[in-house]
Amino acid sequence: MKQKWLIKLLNYEYWPMWAYYIPLFPYFIIKGLLKRHLFYFTNANPGIDRFGGLFLDSKQAVDRLIPEQYRPLTTIFYRFNDETGAEQFVNEFTGTFPIIAKPDNGERGEGIVKINDKAGLLTYLQAVNQTYLIQEYIDFPCEYGVFIAFTPANNRYLITSLTEKKYFSVTGNGIDTIAYLIHQSERGIVFFERLQERSIYEMDFIPEQGQVCIIHTLGNHCNGTEFINSSHLIDTTMTDSFNELMKQVDGVCYGRFDIKVASFEDLKTFQNFKVIEFNGIAAEPIHIYDRTTGYFNSISTFIKHWRYLEVISNFNHSKGINPSSFAECLRKIRIKFP
Repeated sequence: MKQKWLIKLLNYEYWPMWAYYIPLFPYFIIKGLLKRHLFYFTNANPGIDRFGGLFLDSKQAVDRLIPEQYRPLTTIFYRFNDETGAEQFVNEFTGTFPIIAKPDNGERGEGIVKINDKAGLLTYLQAVNQTYLIQEYIDFPCEYGVFIAFTPANNRYLITSLTEKKYFSVTGNGIDTIAYLIHQSERGIVFFERLQERSIYEMDFIPEQGQVCIIHTLGNHCNGTEFINSSHLIDTTMTDSFNELMKQVDGVCYGRFDIKVASFEDLKTFQNFKVIEFNGIAAEPIHIYDRTTGYFNSISTFIKHWRYLEVISNFNHSKGINPSSFAECLRKIRIKFP
């Protein structure tokens, strides 16, 4: 069996975030110095908050910007001070299981769990220590990341990145366990602990010959989901649909939609379509994690998107929408990194 550390070393898809951002740091600093404000771009999404979704934005607040017919039912709850409060909440909970729970200020898929019953919900609530969202589970089979950027020159939104999210699965042979089958792929080796934790199957389950087992349906890279660059499939129909959507979303010019749909055709026409969440300035064009993209092309893609961000920032500034101050940003950073 290949060693996990070697797989991660040889495949940039698994590299830590600093491996992407350190090469970009000089560009970020030079742009900030020229603008005389390191965080000049925080005015790109005034509809989200003063920081445009750069850090610690409320998913609940962003969720409310999306038209109701395109978003799952979502409830916000706060940390309970005692077990009685959690028990009362669970007893009064009338939602349909399974449900998704995730931190209101979470990033990069951290803390997202699927809960299947009231017992699991109670255990979860007693363990969390921050504000979380409970979200209706959307059982559509397809999931995509769609990155949009407003172009003032054309007064339209571009789709700059389209990524299919392929859930991790194994195919049974009637002999080996789920755990063994997971370890037969590099991705399975790298993400085994997460896959084991989130699996809908017991690790000693032996699937039948030819049986395809999707381990879980949480579409986050940190949970073993594969990101496939599908940007070549962007067309006029899809672009027009998202431009119509953005007419209903105030104050948002840049970021990524994470979407569940019944099929790719539904993504183009907004049928059987739900926005799981929208990520603002801190969002990434996640097709870069398709290893066929290549590391240096990924860095180039980041720069390209920062240029989109600069144009949007300039445009909003011309309309009197100013970025958050340097002091405000420092206070946010101290909260994020106490």
